[in-house]
Amino acid sequence: MHCIIAEDHPLYREAITNVINKAFDDITISVTDTFDALQELVESDISPDFILLDLCMPGVYGFSGLIFLRGQYPSVPIIVMSAKEGTDVIQKTAEYGADGFIPKSTPTEEMLVIIEKVLAGEKSFPACCSDSSPNALSEQDQLTAQRIKELSPRQFKILLMVTEGKLNKQIASELFISLSTVKSHMSAIMKVLRVNTRTHAALIAKRLDISE
Repeated sequence: MHCIIAEDHPLYREAITNVINKAFDDITISVTDTFDALQELVESDISPDFILLDLCMPGVYGFSGLIFLRGQYPSVPIIVMSAKEGTDVIQKTAEYGADGFIPKSTPTEEMLVIIEKVLAGEKSFPACCSDSSPNALSEQDQLTAQRIKELSPRQFKILLMVTEGKLNKQIASELFISLSTVKSHMSAIMKVLRVNTRTHAALIAKRLDISE
């Protein structure tokens, strides 16, 4: 069994890694502390059995990371871990495609129960999020999520860099690709997102951030 743990806080990352190692026999764990490192795993064609994802990692905007992973791994269980435990956050996590939610205040024993339920094919969310809960996503949110899922890993990376305010020349330099290749990717990104400018593309990613 192979698990990806994407968590930027070193103490929590070490703790959850130890919990998973002790709870599961014959498990391989890949650990990442930035979304860039997580994307490298995705691009390496790794095939995880489940993913534990911190909702707020460096290099990504809130729910956009979850949406991207759901598009790349449509059948792999994704369990979100977060210190943000508001009802709206939990409901959006479920509607954006996660299979479970672990508040970071959850005791170890309960964490394992959630993970085991998800691996058994069930959904596992706090009581505030149920099938009868009102939809937390607008129609526009749902369309945005669907379009982001259509982006390739490289296109999603470039979208995040544009959202950070980087110019095409900077993106080309950092990714070691030509300026024309960046422009080609940008054209494809704008076509997928149904926008006409880089600015509008960046605003889409920012909309998926989590407000305090």
